[in-house]
This record gives sequence, structure tokens and C-alpha cells, in this order.
Amino acid sequence: MDYDNSTAPTPSPLSQSYDHPNHFERAGFSDLTVGNSRVTQHGGTNGQRSHQENTHSRSVSLSFIRCGPRTGRTVSLSRSTEKELKKSGSDNGSSSSEMCSLSDEDSLLVKRYFGFTKVQFRCGIALVLLSIIDMMGFGIFAPFFPVVAEKKNLSELQIGFIFAAYPMAGTFGSVFTGSLLVKVGAKFIILAGMFWSAGGTVCLGLLDKSPEEYFFWLCCACRVLMGIGSSSAFTAMFAVIFREFGDRALTAIGISESLCTIGGIVGPLLGGGLYSVGGYYLPFAVLGGMSMIVLFVCAALIPHSQVERQVNAVNPAWLLLNLHALFSSLFVIVSFIVISFISADGALFLTHSFGLSAFMIGVFMLVFTLTYGLSTPIFGWIADSKNIGAHVMTACCFFGGVAMSLLGPADVWMNCFGWEQRQQWLSFVSIGIVGMMLGGIIMPTFGEMIIAAKHMKLQENELAQYGLVSGLWNLSYAVGDIAGPTVGGAVSSKCGFSNTSAIIGAIMLGLALLKTAHLLYLGRQTRENTDDDSSSAFDGDDDERQKLLGTDQPSVQA
Repeated sequence: MDYDNSTAPTPSPLSQSYDHPNHFERAGFSDLTVGNSRVTQHGGTNGQRSHQENTHSRSVSLSFIRCGPRTGRTVSLSRSTEKELKKSGSDNGSSSSEMCSLSDEDSLLVKRYFGFTKVQFRCGIALVLLSIIDMMGFGIFAPFFPVVAEKKNLSELQIGFIFAAYPMAGTFGSVFTGSLLVKVGAKFIILAGMFWSAGGTVCLGLLDKSPEEYFFWLCCACRVLMGIGSSSAFTAMFAVIFREFGDRALTAIGISESLCTIGGIVGPLLGGGLYSVGGYYLPFAVLGGMSMIVLFVCAALIPHSQVERQVNAVNPAWLLLNLHALFSSLFVIVSFIVISFISADGALFLTHSFGLSAFMIGVFMLVFTLTYGLSTPIFGWIADSKNIGAHVMTACCFFGGVAMSLLGPADVWMNCFGWEQRQQWLSFVSIGIVGMMLGGIIMPTFGEMIIAAKHMKLQENELAQYGLVSGLWNLSYAVGDIAGPTVGGAVSSKCGFSNTSAIIGAIMLGLALLKTAHLLYLGRQTRENTDDDSSSAFDGDDDERQKLLGTDQPSVQA
């Protein structure tokens, strides 16, 4: 917090330099808080009056305090306390405008939309728009790009590598952004990443006329540019969400994950329609233009963040030394292995096993997307409010592993139940359960990584800590997104889709059991520490009693 002495009023209880919370008490304010919180008590200038407050606090900026953009260090006072301050200022000869004035920055903290402050609401809208446009970019060219690539004489392996270049580049972007977030500035990274992604999208749309010998390499270059830009933007955006929302960050991310399913549904439909109307270039041109519009909207919505050049860069991978972060990273990896594997190989399985039409395959994928999208805000709220995120994550991983083994179902289940043919209804039910459980696995991972970052203290700056968490999360997402279609596809070619799903389910079950053992160990350690504290407290009471009573006490004989 900076102080501007040039605008300070005449000496009064409010014109003193309050560089420590105790200074407020010396001026007669018994319980002042900083930021958007409640004020329970206040006193007059003589320190004698006290009054219970049950109303929400109202942020006011004192005239001698100069707060920078989004410092979060404005003084919060209740409405009645503000009146007391104005009255006190008028009694001391100071005008009310000098004493208490609501600034624009404070009004952003006070006004609420659906339970969120105006700054939080703006950041939430920016995250939703960024998520929707990213999901649209993922699916908009999926219906027609393999056909165009095949006309360019590309093999299936080359086409798969073009798709995999996006998450591969994302690993670099997430690590780079997580390390240098505070040095460069979160807002700048978000806007720059969106610009890179939009530019790569437009360039990819121009490659239809390129020579065949260069088409593959140019497509890979454009996908790399898109992957770096998107991963950088999301890494910085998640860090901003953690900073602005605090304990409600997972609820906000869950809501955005739910709404971004709109992009996953609209993207393929829009891409196929635009391609049939205007050819190869039109879908990419429309998506690039929409990305630029979202960029300018986010530039207006996202608050500025402080840049600190002197902060040391730390690799987010260091968080893996903490078991909370290590398990969370593994949960994220296995979750996106499931998502990318089903997205890549699920359609062929449904066609060969049940002979489903393209419409029914779309319904299958829609069930998967909707159950995931509907479950994320629920599990995000549970992880935020109930403080049981690790337990929810473990339970959902266990049941998700069972559902994955039933997705085919696997041969072991076929022999167990005596089924001669695969059950179509079981596949639809299982994919719904898998989508729901993935929401419960993914949402609590953010909170677990934040616990690791605060415990290890790799960065003192709060935004830098959130940058490390976001960087590790996006790195884990990219690894899972790469492994799903590549490793999963390789295993599926040997064992089949059903048995590969069962193998992934077995991995999920094993991970859930390991996390259960970790939780049991933490619970035992907590109980031992509690018992030690209780015994030390009793020992302290006995020592104090002996000091009071003295050591030489007369014995009482019957």
C-alpha cells in the first residue's frame, strides 16, 4: 500500500499513517478488515464506543491512501462505520469528501452479481468466453480436416501427429507461462496467447493451396503456434481466477467447464456447415475472427496485474516433490487420457460393435459431454465449501475406473455375466457415469495443487504461486491429451477398445487406492499431532498448578 502525504488532511484519527493493523486499534477502531469482508465491531475516535455489526462491509478509500489497480488492499468498513467516520471528520473540521470517498475500484468490490463482485463477474465471463472459443477451435475442423489431409496424400499417422502437435506445444507453453507469469504480467500473457492462437488458426486456413510436400510441416507449425498460445492464455487465466475468487475459484472454474460444453457441441456443427458452404478457408476465418473479438472483450474485462521483474522464475514441475501435487497431477493426466482416448477411438468402436449411425454416435458423445459439463459446477462447489476435495477426487476415480471397465464391456465382464454380445445400453450408461466421475476427479485437483504451492513456498508472491499451480495443471492436461490417442490407440490396436478401456480403468482403481493410503496416513498423522498438543497442554496445566500450590504440601492421612 502506498501513501500520499500531499493529500493528507489535518491531524486527526484518520489522517495518521496506518502501516500496521494495530494502528487502527490505537485510533479507536477495534476490528477493521482489509478487502471484501465483514466488520464486526467499530469504535469512535475516543475508543469508548463499540457496536455489533451484522451488515455486509462496504469498501471505502481514505483520501490519504493511494491504492494501485487491483492491489486488494482497500480498507473495508461497514455502512454505519462509514457514517461514524464522516461524522468524526466533520467534528474535526475535515470535509466528508476528504475523509471517506467511494472510488471506482472500491465500487467494483462492493456491487455483487449472482453472489460475485463485479471484478469476479468480469473475470468469470472472460474465462467462459475463452473456454468456449477454445472448445470450438478443437472441434470446428474435426469433421473435414482429415478428408482434406487425405487428399494431400497424408497418412493416418501424419494426421494424428498434426492433431497431437497442439497439446505437445501446450506442454512448453504452460511451463514457460507458469515460470514467468509475474515477470511479464498475467493480462499481457492472456491477450498475447489469444492473439497467437487466432493467428495460427487463420494461417491454418490458408494452407489449402500450399504444395503437398510442405502441407504437413506447415500444418504442424500452425498447430504448434495455436497450442502455445492457448496453453499460455489458460495458464495465466487460471492464475487470475485463483487470485480474484479465492476460496470460490473451483466453483467459478466448474461453471466455466459446464458452459464451455457449448463450444464442444457447436464447434463440429459450425465447422461442417461452413465447410460445405464456403470451402476449407471459411471455418478458420470465422473462428479466427471470433477469437479476435473475444480477445478485445477480454482486454476490457480482465483487471491489470502488478508486474514484478525481480521475482525469480521457478519451474512448475518442482511442485511434484509434494505428494498433494503429485497425486493431483496423476489424476489430471489419467482423466484427460480417458477423454482423449474416447474422443479418438470411441466412434470406430461404436460403428464396428453396434453398427450405429453417425447421429447415434453423436448422441453417445453428447451424453459424455453433458454429464461432464453438468457435474463440474457441482463438484467444484463441493470442493470449495465442504473441504473434502481429496476424498471426492479419490471416490470418483474409483467409480470411474469401474465404469471404464464396463464401457466395452471388457472380456472379463463378458465371461463373468455370460454375455455373448456386447451390450449397447451398458455402453451408454457407462459413458454417462464416466463423464460424471471425471468432473469429480478434475475439479478438486486445483485445490490440492494450491495446498502444495502454499506449503512448499517456492514463490512468495501470491499470483506467482497460482501461476505455478496453473502451469503444472495445464502441463498435466497436455501430457494426458497426448497419451490418450497415441498410447491408448497403440494398445487398442493390439487389445481392442473394450480391453484398453478396462486397462485404463484398472490404472484408475490403482491410483484411487494409492490416494486412499495417502489420506489414511495424513489422518493418522493429524490425530497424533492432536494428541501431542493435548498432552502438552495438560502437562502445562500440571506445571502451573504445582507452581501455584507449591511443592511441599501436607499429606492427608485417613
